[in-house]
Amino acid sequence: MFCTQCGNEIGDSARFCSACGAPVSRDDADNGAALSASAEAGVAVQPAAASAESSVQAAQPAVDPEPVTFAAAMDTAKQKSKRRIPMVVLVALALALATGVAYAAYRVYTDIYLPSQQAQVEQQEPVAEEPELETNPEYEAAMQAYEGILDDYRGALSAENIAQYPDSFSVPEEVRSQYPCVSGMHEWSHYVQENTSYAFVDLNGDSIPELLLSDGGNSVFDIWSFDGTNPVVVAEGWDRNTYALCEGGIVFNHGSGGAYAGGNSYSVFTGANLKDSDSYDPNRPYADLTSNWKEVEGISWDGTAESDLVGTHVMPDGTTETLYGEDIWAKSDQLQQDYPEATDVDWIPLSS
Repeated sequence: MFCTQCGNEIGDSARFCSACGAPVSRDDADNGAALSASAEAGVAVQPAAASAESSVQAAQPAVDPEPVTFAAAMDTAKQKSKRRIPMVVLVALALALATGVAYAAYRVYTDIYLPSQQAQVEQQEPVAEEPELETNPEYEAAMQAYEGILDDYRGALSAENIAQYPDSFSVPEEVRSQYPCVSGMHEWSHYVQENTSYAFVDLNGDSIPELLLSDGGNSVFDIWSFDGTNPVVVAEGWDRNTYALCEGGIVFNHGSGGAYAGGNSYSVFTGANLKDSDSYDPNRPYADLTSNWKEVEGISWDGTAESDLVGTHVMPDGTTETLYGEDIWAKSDQLQQDYPEATDVDWIPLSS
């Protein structure tokens, strides 16, 4: 039989194992006999003690592994980092390559493909010709006529004439006849070329501008219009009858009939009856003022002295009110504020 403690073969009648000294009981003898029989049969049989020890080990709970130290964790991280470095390099190289390819494709598209496409389109599509601007024959005729009027003023108001004829009354008729468009009522010495200017302003909205002549600033002494065939005078100023252009195309007129008689009116030019001329001079035809102007608002006064002045205020609706003394001047000042002079007129020097 065999010892149940160490597996040494012992005699069947032995009471102690000759190898380990373990006592042999009757049960051990039976187990030893069983071990011997198994050994003879070729079957490996574990001793009872070994089997019991295995059962005890299986029943015991698993023991937690020893805690990992910081140094050990750092070593592990370094090993992993070393393994990751090649992968980071590969990713960076891949991104750089992709960026370079994308930029090259963009430059090919913008520098080669698009210009070639544009060139093909330009070759295929014929260039559209710009349409010719429509010309207004009446406009062209008016501007040509106005240029003739301006030439007359340039000649009449030349430095030579001003020096030779200091006032309008000293200008002989043969000289006046050389400049038929220039008013005989002008004080020529006041309107030298250096001070005179002109502007083209469409006062009545018919797309044909009026010609305004000024002695400087915004003071107007002549306004010409065009009746479709000829230029006509629609306003003529002199020392006691002055004009000025206000905002909105309104024309201011101040007339003086004496020391205590006069008036201010604000009117719009309608040009409704330009061909109705009351001119005595075919070279300077006058359009009827009544039918070509419409008063918007105005005030007039009359009297023999400052103390007995009586004024009439014509309101926009056509009704009137009577004013006296200081109220006349207060209303006159108010109208000047209501109808301010235009500041956006493109005045051109006559001498240019």
